[in-house]
Amino acid sequence: MNFIIFKGPSISQNATSKPVDCEELLRNGFNSSGVYTIWPRSRVTEDRPIQVFCDMDTDGGGWT
Repeated sequence: MNFIIFKGPSISQNATSKPVDCEELLRNGFNSSGVYTIWPRSRVTEDRPIQVFCDMDTDGGGWT
């Protein structure tokens, strides 16, 4: 498994829900690329939040 780490300012999230991926963020109006906190549904993360870079520009956006 490979990971890419992006450095830069994170984008503030004011949503009260726990988005599972960047596509969900995009559907809820977060349309700027940047670092977001998501809560992926996975046995590995055990419902813990992780920070990811969301590409909201390429091919319609919503990419984690």
